[in-house]
Amino acid sequence: MKSFFLYITAAAALLTTACNRQHEEEEDPVIPVTGVTLNPSSVSLLVGATLVLEAAVEPADATNQTVTWSTSDAQVATVNTAGVVTAVAPGTATITATTDDGKFTTTCAVTVTEEMIHVYSLDLIPTAASLLVGETLTLNAMILPVEAANQTVTWSTSDASVATVNTEGEVTAVAPGTATITATIVDGEFTATCAVTVDDAPYITMISQASKVLINVIMPFSEDFAIDWGNGEKSNIYDDSYPQNSNSLDLSWYSFEHIYSNISEQHITITGGNIEYLGCSKNQLKTLNVSQYTALKWLDCADNQIKNLDVSNNTEIFVLLCEDNELTSLDVNNNIMLYQLYCARNQLSACALNDLFNTLPYVTAPHPILGNEIVLTMYISGNPGASDCDFSIAEGKGWMQVYPKTRSIDNPYELYLEIINQLISMKSNKKK
Repeated sequence: MKSFFLYITAAAALLTTACNRQHEEEEDPVIPVTGVTLNPSSVSLLVGATLVLEAAVEPADATNQTVTWSTSDAQVATVNTAGVVTAVAPGTATITATTDDGKFTTTCAVTVTEEMIHVYSLDLIPTAASLLVGETLTLNAMILPVEAANQTVTWSTSDASVATVNTEGEVTAVAPGTATITATIVDGEFTATCAVTVDDAPYITMISQASKVLINVIMPFSEDFAIDWGNGEKSNIYDDSYPQNSNSLDLSWYSFEHIYSNISEQHITITGGNIEYLGCSKNQLKTLNVSQYTALKWLDCADNQIKNLDVSNNTEIFVLLCEDNELTSLDVNNNIMLYQLYCARNQLSACALNDLFNTLPYVTAPHPILGNEIVLTMYISGNPGASDCDFSIAEGKGWMQVYPKTRSIDNPYELYLEIINQLISMKSNKKK
């Protein structure tokens, strides 16, 4: 009987041990804390006001969610064990939450004031702006007084199809048109507006049949500029250009070369940039449109297949090199700054050349920059009407014919800057 009792006791002990082991195995693993955040991270309170801070322990399923609270200045703001902040007196204090597990910390900056300071003025800078499609502008909301408690601003646009605005006041030009951007202050609902006008980015278009196209431009440094080569590829001044900068005139030369995988008609578009010099010679161009670049001063489109060239909008152009094309007419009536014109070896008849001479600016009507201090030169050799035209029409306006042997455009940058500097110097001397 005693043996049987001992057997039963031993069996019970084994069963108890097995149950304990199984219970231990079924207990959840401990998940450690990895961080903690506070909401809000900063706040303004009036004296006597309270606010419950919410501490979010990370991860959300951490085993030990316990947080202890402390304040950097109990005379300004206190905090209890539940995260309730009480504003005591004007000033600033930092409330800190610390996790028991890992001692991770996060803070809330508390500003205590005796009374709520309200906004009484809201202005926008600027109040009007002109943008090109794709450009952005960040508006500045000027709130008074600067210590106002609630400086939250909401933004809206009258026409999102023209211009959009984000929560930071950044305006993006979408399409040509006008839109009004409105800033509204939450405290007092004051509003301020900015009138935005959006225009198309200026562009140059050309059609080429060449397997390799080379384009040179000179324009003010750091302006946006891009070339769409017409085959799905693009270039801009930031990725594959070779700028050479001038500190005196703040101009840069950018050179782009593009090679096509097959020879076909390519529609090339240049956008952006206040281009002063455009070099696109020897590119087998069939067409060239430069009408939107009114600041263009030098155009070299020689040795192409261009049949029509409209420079009527390019009123600042002073050098036009368009020889070795297929032009049957040319009108420079609006190009009052022009003083060098190379149009040799085109298809200009005697009548067409005489018409051209009649549109030339007079040297006797002083050049807008140079007055009578420079010789106006033309090169018309090789046109069908070169020997039969009446060049005395041009001579009567102060123009003379030249016969250059060679002309290099490999590096126009230094020559262009030299001429620009000479023009500036001549203009300065005239004013003295």
